[in-house]
Amino acid sequence: MTDTDGAGVDANVDEALRMSTRRPRFHFTPPRGWLNDPCAPYQDPKTGMYHLSYQWVPGSTEWTHEIGWGHATTSDLLHWQADGEPALMPEVEEEGYDVMGVFTGNIDMRSVGTGTERLVAVYSCINERAKLQRSEGYQQGQERLAVATSSDGTVWTKDTRNPLPVEPPSDVTGWRDPYMFSSPALDSLLQNDSATYCLVSGGINGLGPTIFLYTLPSSVPGEDLEDSLAKQWTYLGPLIGPPTREWPRSRWVGDIGLNWECAGMFTLPAPSPLPSHVDQTVAAVRQGERQWVILGSEGKYTHSLSGVLPGEEDEGKSPMWQLWYAGTLSSKGKDAKATGAARAAASQEGNDGVRLDIELEGVLDWGCLYATQTFLCNDGRRLMWGWLPDDDLTPDARAAQGWAGAMSLPRELFTWEQTDVLRALVTPLSDLPNFESESLPLAAPLTPCAVEQDRYVVRTLGMRVAKEIEAARSQEMNLLGVGVEPSDAWEVELLGDVAESDVKEIGFRLAFAHGSAEIVFLPSSELLLVRRSQSNKPPSQQRTHHINTSPIHGAHTLFQTSSSGWEPLRLRAFWDGTILEVFANDRFAISTHLYGGECAPSVIVRDGRGTVGLSPPSSGTGAGSLKARVWQYQ
Repeated sequence: MTDTDGAGVDANVDEALRMSTRRPRFHFTPPRGWLNDPCAPYQDPKTGMYHLSYQWVPGSTEWTHEIGWGHATTSDLLHWQADGEPALMPEVEEEGYDVMGVFTGNIDMRSVGTGTERLVAVYSCINERAKLQRSEGYQQGQERLAVATSSDGTVWTKDTRNPLPVEPPSDVTGWRDPYMFSSPALDSLLQNDSATYCLVSGGINGLGPTIFLYTLPSSVPGEDLEDSLAKQWTYLGPLIGPPTREWPRSRWVGDIGLNWECAGMFTLPAPSPLPSHVDQTVAAVRQGERQWVILGSEGKYTHSLSGVLPGEEDEGKSPMWQLWYAGTLSSKGKDAKATGAARAAASQEGNDGVRLDIELEGVLDWGCLYATQTFLCNDGRRLMWGWLPDDDLTPDARAAQGWAGAMSLPRELFTWEQTDVLRALVTPLSDLPNFESESLPLAAPLTPCAVEQDRYVVRTLGMRVAKEIEAARSQEMNLLGVGVEPSDAWEVELLGDVAESDVKEIGFRLAFAHGSAEIVFLPSSELLLVRRSQSNKPPSQQRTHHINTSPIHGAHTLFQTSSSGWEPLRLRAFWDGTILEVFANDRFAISTHLYGGECAPSVIVRDGRGTVGLSPPSSGTGAGSLKARVWQYQ
């Protein structure tokens, strides 16, 4: 819920649009105007308060160069207090270093919890050279980095020495969104003593997207942190060699794009110990420090839905992808298998022979989520926010709404792991680029008559809504046994055995006053689909704004294990105003907007005989051990 300082939907908007625009209660939205990337998230180690800055154009519901930072706080990750005025804005002088916009940045965590009440942030900005980009292409040097300080994030003061004395490498296609972090693994490779590093996202002309790696200057005793940042940075080169861009790619991954944005790198704790019957040498291998990278891809391509499901309307997803990569850091001496593009990138000046060898890749969210930022909260969890744009609305509809864009619910990222895996629903384990499948030796047979089969430990990036969100739940109801009244905020959960059944589709139906939508999983296609085409159908004479209601989808599968059989489908959906966030088995997410107003969820199952509605319950569905719950949110 956001304190919006009185901002709301224009009273002159017609009733149809008023019914279709609901300000979310538990997703952060700006007091007014345009919102995009989250910036500089952190939790105060003393008070426990969460701080979030964000890209904000307070005077317009469209993106403009008058973009700066807003600021908001929450004590419980549910209820927000938004500052009514910007915290950081561009210079007004025509030749200012950030006159064309204050963009994404991050806190230098060395300044948090020091007792000095002096936060230090580094942000990217654009100068007047960007005016030539549309007519003459990207201008080298149009993007720079700058420093600002603050006592609490509500107002930032720019350093008088801005911009920083670090410039992009030659011939880049983008250079923005600094992300500062510590890395024992990099310290070991570079023989540094607890250094601070910085990623800057972008690309290299003619090669493709990449991440530029820097070592930040060390501070000396008695020196302010911003003074050390104003020294010369050390450029280490591209962290990831630009990959070869091919399309179509595996349907389990997204388009790498032409330029990357908002990249961050971190490690995640190892999962819990393996079962006792598993050879523990596997557990030792697993403890190696894996690096995880999440980033936004300025892509061009999306996967065709009609190619997977003939006869279905094709999807309407933006080609902006939120991707993740996982791998291990290595020195130049281990770079023999690098591609030609990677070798060309590594030859750029400043490269110190460090690169991330990619082992896994996947999609962080198959819907509209973009420009994510992560941080460590006080209890050690890695939490993440991302931008949910209102791109499905036309500009006049966004103006009538009074705001544009929201933040996702906070998500926890972790290492997801399953042991004793035999196979996936359809796709061979070896053809799943988003899963690591490690052969699993057995210390002893499970039973005297056990049939020998190859077993695997399967790992990927896990994601789930932060546990704090469950505090908004009211009374739990069995969705299979009751009819649910329409509301503007709820959570539903479905748990069902679908792998060895005749189920074609299973999931939820959302009933609006004028239309409906569906969230369904298709086991035989390993596909999770959100059908939106009927979600906003007011009477034709009242409809004044076009809304994109094309379907969106992503690839998802289930696993069979030797110890427990087939994994059940666990589907969770969160509805808040216009925002729908869907999660499956703690390793899949898809986000979108639906502008139909209040809605009521129910369970649906389709088999070879057609549709079976299950709210209230029905028999003969073909789905075994089906359970479904709903909570209204207050």
